Amino acid sequence: MNDPLVVSVQVPAPPERVWRAWTSAGAWSRWWWPHCLDTGYVVDARPGGFYRAWSAGPGVGVHGTFTEVEEPRRLGMTWFWEGEVVDPPREHVVVELAPEGASTLVTVTHEVATQEAADDYREGWTFVLGNLAAYLGGDGGGGEVTEEDLVHLRRCVALAAQAVEAGDEPFGSVLVGGGGEVLHEDHNHVAGGDRTQHPELAIARWAAEHLSPDERAAATVYTSGEHCPMCAAAHGWVGLGRIVYATSSAQLGDWLRELGAPAGPVAPLPITAVVPGVVADGPVPELADEVRALHARLHRKG
Repeated sequence: MNDPLVVSVQVPAPPERVWRAWTSAGAWSRWWWPHCLDTGYVVDARPGGFYRAWSAGPGVGVHGTFTEVEEPRRLGMTWFWEGEVVDPPREHVVVELAPEGASTLVTVTHEVATQEAADDYREGWTFVLGNLAAYLGGDGGGGEVTEEDLVHLRRCVALAAQAVEAGDEPFGSVLVGGGGEVLHEDHNHVAGGDRTQHPELAIARWAAEHLSPDERAAATVYTSGEHCPMCAAAHGWVGLGRIVYATSSAQLGDWLRELGAPAGPVAPLPITAVVPGVVADGPVPELADEVRALHARLHRKG
């Protein structure tokens, strides 16, 4: 049995913010391998959920499944290298977050397959955790949803409520330009029978018609629920910028099961599984109850 590798770093943020940085694919894109701009990320942070970071340029990546998810203190995950490694060994990583005043001590314990690899892993984890500390310590605060973001997200929830009043599904979205101006907004219109009438898709179409490529890249899409794969693909093809969502596809799936409602016909892939590299921030815990209540209203009507 090899001795596990242990690497720690002090991160200038409370555990809740550090946890969000570890459990959001959009956040991973800002600190995991930010020097590899073509890296795509998938993070489904629940027991048995899949994660992956893959960089096509150097042809290397890592993936595994989450074995422990204890918010906001502890993550466990299997670890497999991709790329030139033949028959990669099974390894395991535990990430622990311990509050220390206004900061968090992040400790990574990596059960390495060979002691020969320990020095390389130590260098790699020191680099990655240094990125995390710089990311959360910088201006704008590492994927943190701002008060301005919350204003737009609350408008999305209001649009979702309008949709329910009209007999439609509770999804609302807002497109905001790079200068902070609201450019377009919409809610679901699927009750008429066309199940593609999602507001995120409508925003992508509107942006393609009315905005230049640079304007689209500078814009932010706010939405009450995480993009489905159809809408995420449209977002990527049109070249829109950041996405901020109030509630996740995983949350929606749990709510539908609790309400006895059928799941959608499309796999609930994370946004970054469809559009690698896009910055996607969410979910936002303080809006979850309100959005869930809208889904409950809809399905009670049904």
